[in-house]
Amino acid sequence: MDPTTPVLVTPQGSVTPRPPDNGKHYGLDELQGMVGGPIEILRLFGRNSDLIMVVNEEGNRRLQRGREGGMYRLPHNAIASQAFGLRGFILGTVLVCPSHRIR
Repeated sequence: MDPTTPVLVTPQGSVTPRPPDNGKHYGLDELQGMVGGPIEILRLFGRNSDLIMVVNEEGNRRLQRGREGGMYRLPHNAIASQAFGLRGFILGTVLVCPSHRIR
């Protein structure tokens, strides 16, 4: 697979090519739908890399206190965690793509 091909990586280990709906760029609503909520963008492989990982904003924490005070857990994403290296423990479904695909 071409390393510039956007892929969706699930906690179950599925890695699927996922181009933008319009064929060019992802919009906020599309990104939020893929990761299941508000997004956070993580740069992969250092500052000079164009490759990013879009995660649920709670997807780089082990536990997050919910609005009603209860605890919930997103499933661990071993593939995404390994790709992000020692800097992160990634939870939930993520999109890995070149940064120029985000608008």
